[in-house]
Amino acid sequence: MRAGNVSQIMNEIFEHREQEAPLNRFCDLLVIDDIMPSTMSPFRTIEYSHYLKFFSAFLLSTEGWSGWLSNKSFNEFKKDLDPAIAHKVLRFTESRDVPARLAYVTFLGNIRLLWNYIQAKNIPFILQLYPGGAFGLDQPETDFILKQICESPLLRKVIATQTITRDYLINKIGCDAEKIEFIYGGVFESRNGFDFYRDKKIYPRDKETIDICFVAHKYGDDLNSKGFLDFIAIAKILSKQFRNLRCHVVGGYDECDADLSGIAGITFYGIKSQSFFGDFYASMDVIVSINRAFVIAPGAFDGFPTVVCIEAGYHCVLNA
Repeated sequence: MRAGNVSQIMNEIFEHREQEAPLNRFCDLLVIDDIMPSTMSPFRTIEYSHYLKFFSAFLLSTEGWSGWLSNKSFNEFKKDLDPAIAHKVLRFTESRDVPARLAYVTFLGNIRLLWNYIQAKNIPFILQLYPGGAFGLDQPETDFILKQICESPLLRKVIATQTITRDYLINKIGCDAEKIEFIYGGVFESRNGFDFYRDKKIYPRDKETIDICFVAHKYGDDLNSKGFLDFIAIAKILSKQFRNLRCHVVGGYDECDADLSGIAGITFYGIKSQSFFGDFYASMDVIVSINRAFVIAPGAFDGFPTVVCIEAGYHCVLNA
């Protein structure tokens, strides 16, 4: 699990800090995030759960999922979490004074909102700089906050997950390469116990349909950055050739987002939690992902391959 790489970095930081303050004066780690405790963001649920079990740690939630991910409340989401960590997930508004030796924040947009808090509390921090989340290339506002972050004496590491991110930090922002930890890709659960011969449903041996899917979050009214309209166009072409084709869409998309004429069978599932995908991918033959950079916002780009494609691949679904 990729979270183990970050755990090693944190352990090195804690060892260095032990000379500055006794261990019992502080909790080790404070994870601050807008989406958790929602299980609708699997990569964060997997990663943060590891840290909450591995370290003396708390997670403070700024509860930013409202309006685009789910209408469920903080307490409703907490019920879905592993009981071993649920008691460590707290509201930011009620627990912002929890002392910590190190803060961990994912996405530029989150640390931008928390910047004054981190400075006021004088908390050393690690930034996980994924694509998206208000990170745009060659954008003055992005560059300004990144320069502040990289020049801060509180910064311990910036984790870059894409080559373009690492190079941008060094060449455009002027960040010290020693402050950058390059860990390619994303967090996903590879220990899924999937057995191709036992679990995979194959056409025509186990089913009568050819199944292609599209899995992505929908951001606002955007239909292009993740390739949804391309998926619909592909589905129309293939429907003419294969009468037994079935199309599947998981995410915030619905029947009103595109002209579906000519597609014999298409199912919209809405947003689903991680537990949905094991059985779902077992029946899928192909996942279509056509991400486009600089569409959803100026300077916005995405990572490749996407986490959902990696997870689908682990269930023997062809990436296209």
